[in-house]
Amino acid sequence: MSVRYAIIENEYFALAHLKSVLAAIRPKYDLVFTSESVEESVAFFKKKPTLDFIFMDIELVDGNCFEIFAQVEIEIPIIFTTAYNQFAIQAFKVNSIEYILKPVSEQAVQGALEKWEKIIRVKNDTVSYKNLTTFFEEKQTKDRILITKGDTYSFIATTEIAYLVSEDKYILLVSFSGKKRLTNYTNLSQAEEELDKAQFFKVSRNSIVNLNAIDNVEKYFNGRLLINFKSDVKVSNKIVVSAARKDVFLNWLGGNIKN
Repeated sequence: MSVRYAIIENEYFALAHLKSVLAAIRPKYDLVFTSESVEESVAFFKKKPTLDFIFMDIELVDGNCFEIFAQVEIEIPIIFTTAYNQFAIQAFKVNSIEYILKPVSEQAVQGALEKWEKIIRVKNDTVSYKNLTTFFEEKQTKDRILITKGDTYSFIATTEIAYLVSEDKYILLVSFSGKKRLTNYTNLSQAEEELDKAQFFKVSRNSIVNLNAIDNVEKYFNGRLLINFKSDVKVSNKIVVSAARKDVFLNWLGGNIKN
């Protein structure tokens, strides 16, 4: 059976990158449609095309992708790719099976496709794609983190963590009181995956910061941002938002859209 898919993406280089990744990891899958606009996508989907899944960006050249769903019914699994994390809840109301934050990695695309392929294997031909989101349990975030000291293990509530930092191949957490503790994480990405993304943000390759610890941010050297902690946060380290993460961080700092 031929697998047919579409990509809705308004950024030229993001589209080219995604096409390249898909061609490399799923060369037998057929890309049958691409678009950068709401208007063009609506016209296409009104024709009821036969598709197996869609990769879809949220911000398009002429509006928000959710305007598409307001104009035409789509019962096709969707993998969202976006620079913004605040649309996740809204996305999972419209057949989303995955939500990938940009820049999109080959590993993330591979994981999304494997999820879709698992659905196809375990569901029969009468599957209702509107109910796909119930197939996977929502990821749970941790409310405490394991810490170590010598041969002793204990824990700390995530609400007490000001930030986490990678130092000399170890992942340390720094509490609001300024104490550093060694965690059981092997890398910062593992911590990022398990923490509440509404509260914690990976500001650079070596730091994750708690929203409740931040007082404000200011412009810093080379397009970066410097985080100023609240007065009751007893830390002395400078935590800097990388230039690559600056725009996404400011968008996250502005707050999530509530439905």
